[in-house]
Amino acid sequence: MSMQMEAVTVNNEYRRFQQMGLSMLEKPHFLAEQIKSNQVVTSQLTPFIEEGMRDGSIRSGNPKVLADLVMLLINFWLFPGIFPCNLKEFKEKVSAIKQIFDNLGFPFIDKKLMEKTISLADLLGVTK
Repeated sequence: MSMQMEAVTVNNEYRRFQQMGLSMLEKPHFLAEQIKSNQVVTSQLTPFIEEGMRDGSIRSGNPKVLADLVMLLINFWLFPGIFPCNLKEFKEKVSAIKQIFDNLGFPFIDKKLMEKTISLADLLGVTK
């Protein structure tokens, strides 16, 4: 599964949670489903990271650890249903995630992806 396809899948899951008005903290079975889904995606993302390490586009790190960290930060820390935030804080989180991965030698977040992620703030339930 490509990272672009994963982004669409994740966006659809966020949209479903938002439309249903469910808080993952109030509905633990949704949180458990998200964790299971992340484990599958992590196993699919790891080979892409390994390939990037071989071709030099990803400089360092354990591929599985990097994949786990991507899923943890993007699907949990960035999700306002778990960690509520306003728009300013959401933008700061996106910037922090970019900086973390840039510093780890895994620079997958570019300006376009940052802008797209920030544009989803309303859909994700970020407060103004």
